Amino acid sequence: MHTSWKDFHPKDKLSVKLTEITDVTPPVVSTVAVAEEFFETVRVGNKYQILDAMVKHDPELAGIIKGISFMCAKYYDKIVYVSPDGVYENPEKVDDEQAKTLLTEAQRFASADYGCDYRTLFRSCGKLIMKFGDVVIYLPNEIGKGITQLQWIPIFGLTAIEELDQINQVVQIFGERVKWYILNEGSELEKRFKKEDVLHISYDQFGELVKDLKFRTTFGVWSTSPIWSLRRTIRWKINTILNDMLWRHRSLPREWHKLNLSQFTADKYTGTQAEKNAAALRDAQKVADDYAKSIKGGETGEKLIEADQVYVTDQNTEITYVEPKTTTYRDPNLLIDQMNKSIYFTTGFPHVGEKSYAAAFYSTSFGLMQAEVLAEQIKESLETLLRRHLKQKFSNTYSDIELGRIQIATRLILERDRSELARQIALLDSTDSFLDDELRAMWNKGPLTQANRESIAEKQTRKSELRRETSEKVKRNLITKDPAKERAMPQRKETDR
Repeated sequence: MHTSWKDFHPKDKLSVKLTEITDVTPPVVSTVAVAEEFFETVRVGNKYQILDAMVKHDPELAGIIKGISFMCAKYYDKIVYVSPDGVYENPEKVDDEQAKTLLTEAQRFASADYGCDYRTLFRSCGKLIMKFGDVVIYLPNEIGKGITQLQWIPIFGLTAIEELDQINQVVQIFGERVKWYILNEGSELEKRFKKEDVLHISYDQFGELVKDLKFRTTFGVWSTSPIWSLRRTIRWKINTILNDMLWRHRSLPREWHKLNLSQFTADKYTGTQAEKNAAALRDAQKVADDYAKSIKGGETGEKLIEADQVYVTDQNTEITYVEPKTTTYRDPNLLIDQMNKSIYFTTGFPHVGEKSYAAAFYSTSFGLMQAEVLAEQIKESLETLLRRHLKQKFSNTYSDIELGRIQIATRLILERDRSELARQIALLDSTDSFLDDELRAMWNKGPLTQANRESIAEKQTRKSELRRETSEKVKRNLITKDPAKERAMPQRKETDR
């Protein structure tokens, strides 16, 4: 690689073009390309494309959103049927045949093998809602079959309107009046979806005034993304990282080979002054190039240099480095730490690496609470989806009350919290002031069925018998060690045992 410097010719001195030998440096080049891709999206993309680029290009933000999505998936447990007699998770335990059919189909629809894979759906919805604030799913359906599949509608080109005559019109849209969702509105690729054929899960659309992709003012239609306030921070962070990488790359140690080219002066050549200067410069440049090639190993030779870059110049050339006098290498890192704190606080998941156990516990509890609230929103929407499927599948055979008994059972996300809750329930049970159903409700379990109660009674009986037999066995072992006590002990008849 040759980098030209401005030629200058003082009286008897000649300065040659800088010869620079540079290794390929893909990390810096790649970083520049990635950063340019992000900033191009910021310049020309819509708000959803910008949000997507923010998550893709920032590891801390991507990690937090991924963590929240996994927590949402952990929140899902199973599909159950809640009756006045108790909660059933096994269809075979349900006596009513219609209820058994209902629960069987609900579990099939939510399964990973034959249905929509609700656990993965919890995770995907959590990720999309944290990223964009909304997720809209198209629900192809047939009478007698119900909902046949789920199709995510890309929010990058999605709008919502009240009537079809509002397409490409700048009007106000109210959430309770929305009847249509339009993809690629006004283009040749436009697609229309009726409201009753979609599922819209929103982070917090109530009371939100949001400009849609057609610059219409909407009320209660779309949410503001939870990470929208980070858009400037992420841009600043990526630019800071890019500058820091370039700075460090440019500051790497390099070899500087100064050649004595004093013999190449114009007075040693013939011709006009311009021809003399050109000839002297040409010969000096050739010597510098040949030297650079020799230390590099030639065209096909083995590479000899190890430095990142080598400069070969005449001894009159001076290379200087201009840098800020008040900034050190630690400054960009401290600034990035401050930006990361903004990300942690905005998403509700502060960094706990350097905190005490108590502070880390409190911080993660706050973030976990947000994940549970989000997962509960997803749960309610997916329960609605499940009942819509059952209603179409069975052609309105079941009443809304029966359909409402199909519910999603949830569980605490972290085992640490389950252990703490188990300790609290055991403590409350010891006071004899709470009913069994009240304690089970604390564990997200419904009332016991009659079959459950009988099973528990049998279990308690077996435990009681086992304790009695163990106690007698211990006594007999003690007596066997003392023959006098064994002779004195009255013999029990077989009927007494």
